[in-house]
Amino acid sequence: MGGERPPRGLGWVGAACVLAACATSAGSGTAPDAGDVPSLLGDGGAVCVGSELACRQVDCKAVGRPRTRLSGIVFDPAGVTPLYNVFVYVPTAKPDPIEPGHPRCAPCQADATGHPLVYDSTDAQGWFHIDDVPAGDDVPLVLQIGKWRRQIVVPHVDPCVDNTLLSPDLVRLPSKASEGDLPLIALATGCDAIECFLRSAGIDPSEFTGPEGPGHVHVYAGHYPGMTVPGMGDAYALWADAARLSRYDLVLAACECATFPRDTEGPAYAAMKAYLDGGGRFYATHFHVNWFAPPTGPLPFESVATWGSGDQMSDPFIADYVDTSFPRGLAFAQWLQAGHLSPEYGQVLLTDARDSVKQVASATRWIYGAMSPTAPDYEAKYLSFNTPTTATPQDQCGRAVFSDVHVSGTSDDPGVFPQECAVRPDSHAINELALEFLLFDLVSCVQDDSLGPTQPPAH
Repeated sequence: MGGERPPRGLGWVGAACVLAACATSAGSGTAPDAGDVPSLLGDGGAVCVGSELACRQVDCKAVGRPRTRLSGIVFDPAGVTPLYNVFVYVPTAKPDPIEPGHPRCAPCQADATGHPLVYDSTDAQGWFHIDDVPAGDDVPLVLQIGKWRRQIVVPHVDPCVDNTLLSPDLVRLPSKASEGDLPLIALATGCDAIECFLRSAGIDPSEFTGPEGPGHVHVYAGHYPGMTVPGMGDAYALWADAARLSRYDLVLAACECATFPRDTEGPAYAAMKAYLDGGGRFYATHFHVNWFAPPTGPLPFESVATWGSGDQMSDPFIADYVDTSFPRGLAFAQWLQAGHLSPEYGQVLLTDARDSVKQVASATRWIYGAMSPTAPDYEAKYLSFNTPTTATPQDQCGRAVFSDVHVSGTSDDPGVFPQECAVRPDSHAINELALEFLLFDLVSCVQDDSLGPTQPPAH
C-alpha cells in the first residue's frame, strides 16, 4: 500500500535465536500440541545470543505451523480513526526518551530506538502484521509516527498463530503526556476553530496551555477572538521570533478570516523560512496564504505553485479529487475509501474551500478541484512541499503545508474550550476526518514524495 515498507519478519537483532520455548497457555489463538513444540534453543549446549525476547521467537516452520504473528489496527489518539504509516515494532530494550520540540534538520524527527526486533508499518486501512513475534506473556510493543509514540504491553502472544489486537483503548496513539510522547505544537488561533480539529483527533484538553504551561499544544492568539487559555501568547510575536519558533515540532495557523500582514512585530517571513529550513513543520490555512504567495512569501515558496485570490468559494458543482499519482496520495485515496469518506474512489466531499491555489509547480498536490479525476486541476485544495526547497530530496528536513480548506469552521462558543467543540454542526465533519490523515503525514519523516513512505532509523 503506497510503496515499499520495511520487510516483515526478523529484524537485525537476535536472528540466531529463532528457536525458543512455546507458551501453551490459552490466548487469542490456538497453540500447537505439546508434541509439536520445538526444543529450547539452549538444549544440547547451544547458546542463545541476543535479548530474552529474541530467544522467545519460535521456529514454527520446523513443526509445520504458520509463523507467530501479531496483527492489529492502530487508531488515532481518540481511538476512533485508523492511521496510515505508523511504525509498529517489538523493542528488545527500553526505548530512548523523545524530547518534545526543538526540531533538528533530519528527515525523521525521532528514531525508532530500543533495538527493534520485528516490525511493520500500518497500511491504508490502519493494519499492521508483524511475523516472528516473541511468544509468551508481556510482549512490549511500540507505536510511533514522528514524535507521537506510545509504548504498550501485549498481555500474551500465542505461538504459531495470528494474534489480533483490535481494542482502540490499547492500540492507539497517546492523547496526553501521561500515556506517551507527543510533539510540541504551537497553535495560532483564528476564525477556523482548528483547536476543535485537534480535539476531534483525540488530544486531551489538558494538553492545551499557554506557552509557559505544561501542555504539548501551546496556544497563541491570532487576530480573530477565538479560544482562550490562561497565559496564552501572541501569535504575531511568535512568528517574528525565529528562536521561539524553533522550540516547536509543529506550528498550526488557523485562518483569521482576513489576510493580515505577518510582519507587524518583526521579520516574520524570514523567521518562518529559517524555521522550516531547520526541520520545522508548518500547517497554514486559507488567508495564511501570504506566508507563501507573492508579494510577501519568500521567493522559494512563491514558486512552488500558481497562487489565486483566495476569496471565492469553490464551485459546488466541481468535485474534489485526491491525487493518486504518488504513493502516499494513493494510500490517502485508499484510506478515504476504507473509512467510507469517498462517494467514489479518489473523491472526497469537502466543504468551505477557497481558490487560493490555481496549480502546483514543484509542490506535491494532494487534493484538487476538477470536472473529473483526469481533468487538469485549476484549484489545488491541499499541497505540501519540503524544505529547504533548493536542497536535494535526501537533504530536505522541513515540510510546509497549505490547506485551502477550513478544517472545523467557527467556534460554537468562542473563548470557551473545550465546550466550544462539544456540540458542533456536522458541515465540517468530513473535512476534519479527511485532513486528519494529512495531519499525521505532516509529522512523519520528510522524504522524496515519488517514493514509498520512509520509516525512522532503527537502532
